Amino acid sequence: IIQPYTYLKTQTRGKGFRNHLLEVFNIYYCVSVEELEIIQDFIDILHNSSLLVDDVEDDGTVRRGKTCAHRIYGVAHTINAGNLMYFKAWEKLMELPVEGLSKIFVDSMIKLHIGQGTELCWRNAKECPSEEEYLQMVVGKTGELFRLGVRVMACVQESRVGSKRPNNDPVTGLLEQYCDILGMIYQIKNDLENLQYEEHAAAEGLDTEVFAHDLKERKYSLPILYWLRRKGSS
Repeated sequence: IIQPYTYLKTQTRGKGFRNHLLEVFNIYYCVSVEELEIIQDFIDILHNSSLLVDDVEDDGTVRRGKTCAHRIYGVAHTINAGNLMYFKAWEKLMELPVEGLSKIFVDSMIKLHIGQGTELCWRNAKECPSEEEYLQMVVGKTGELFRLGVRVMACVQESRVGSKRPNNDPVTGLLEQYCDILGMIYQIKNDLENLQYEEHAAAEGLDTEVFAHDLKERKYSLPILYWLRRKGSS
């Protein structure tokens, strides 16, 4: 049932960075080693599941140099596996006996889907967003998953008996803002890589098969919006 997910997980790089990022955040939150591992697994499952669905919605062909899961297992099987693993992520999160985590999870999933859905609406309606609207969409689509890790860690820390940190901890607010910026950086980096010359992409170890895929799929990326604003949207 979860073969599409297992296939993607074995092909995808990037878990190391997210794990290290959570470890850095934990210098402040000081959750236990066991709690941190649960949070890392939770975020990793969500991330890989979202990639399955994202590739279907973009009609992708290649991810990280390998054929997209839905091209091998079919759209229906891949969507079902992605949705199942969303709930498996939630199940993993529930291993932390902390009140309030379900609401944090649901709130973030709503924001993630609104961000992704906004991009799909722009593409389908051929509606060109402003650069500001695009970056706001990115905060939901990409930055929210980084924010989710911070919010979960803060919730676990605040649940401890004797915790003296306020519910509206200013450091948590700053870390969430940092996650928003990090999400923008990640998305803009992907936007730029998508428009790299094929020769340069090959030299950098990038996927030459997806060169200019955003243009082919009529998706709006920041470099495209930047060019349209200066040259006109004809």
